[in-house]
Amino acid sequence: MGYWPWYSRLDPEHRFEYLSWLASGRTHLPPNDGFLFLYFYGIERRLLVDEADRAWGLKEIVRLRKLDEPRIGSRDGRSFRSYSTGLLWYEIARAPALFDDRSVQLAMSLTERWTPELLTAPLAWLGEKERPLPASMARQIAASDPTAQRSVVTKRVPEEFNELFETRYLDAYGGDGMSLKLSKRAAWHTYRPASGGLEEMRVQVPNPMGIKSQFKKLPDIWNSCIAALRKLSRVSASIDGDAMTVDAWEAMPDELRSDIDHPLAASVTEIMTEHSAVGESVDEDAPAFATSMVPAGRFAELVGIERRPKLTATQSRKVATTVEHTGYGLVPDAG
Repeated sequence: MGYWPWYSRLDPEHRFEYLSWLASGRTHLPPNDGFLFLYFYGIERRLLVDEADRAWGLKEIVRLRKLDEPRIGSRDGRSFRSYSTGLLWYEIARAPALFDDRSVQLAMSLTERWTPELLTAPLAWLGEKERPLPASMARQIAASDPTAQRSVVTKRVPEEFNELFETRYLDAYGGDGMSLKLSKRAAWHTYRPASGGLEEMRVQVPNPMGIKSQFKKLPDIWNSCIAALRKLSRVSASIDGDAMTVDAWEAMPDELRSDIDHPLAASVTEIMTEHSAVGESVDEDAPAFATSMVPAGRFAELVGIERRPKLTATQSRKVATTVEHTGYGLVPDAG
């Protein structure tokens, strides 16, 4: 059976398999993506040609995508995910009044790969509804800008990059993000059906991208995030496993460090607890744990420096900085 099937050309065996899947209630994906596309062709025709059962058709696409979730991240089902997402956005583009914030957010979450052409639909909806541009969408616009750097940073530390971009984007625009201005000149949103029996569909939509000046800060934010994470990217490339290391933590920008404990925080606390009885508080009202007398060599060992009678200035700075990152401060023993 071909990848792009015609029901009239199916042999009896494949026709039986397809009809059996339909009769079973379609509670799982069919055994062959050809069957899945055959069913999808019917949804396309019902929505685009018959213009009927829109609510059912859209819910059915979302239901099929839910069944497809285990295949996300692989090549399996990639074509189906692309076409089904495109059909969702085409429906949003041609009837924006029928879709609320929750529906559009769902469509965004189902979009596996963005293209400049696909972006016209969500941007049109956001602009027309006067909704702020989400950080995830701002990141996609920045990525498509020719002045945005292409770097392995976005692949090596994607979660950190996305989080840092969102933080800096919201800091730059305040609130929930930038408000979109609409160009006087409309744009065309296009959908190319999966079915070979249907022609290309186009609809005019509002056009925020017609005013490119409003997006000029986005590639700058993108580039600043790459610069800030370049050191972390290099460190991550040499790390085996997912454990956070001292070098990786210290290579992170301040915006990301605030929500992540230093890898040595627990170890430093144990040392402080161990030596707390030796120290005396410099403040009668402060707890006895306020100061602790700890041999510098104990902390030096934590950062990979062998115990020795005297530390160099560089080693001392490294120890002091690391301990400070864990929430404590070091001062020399005046006695």
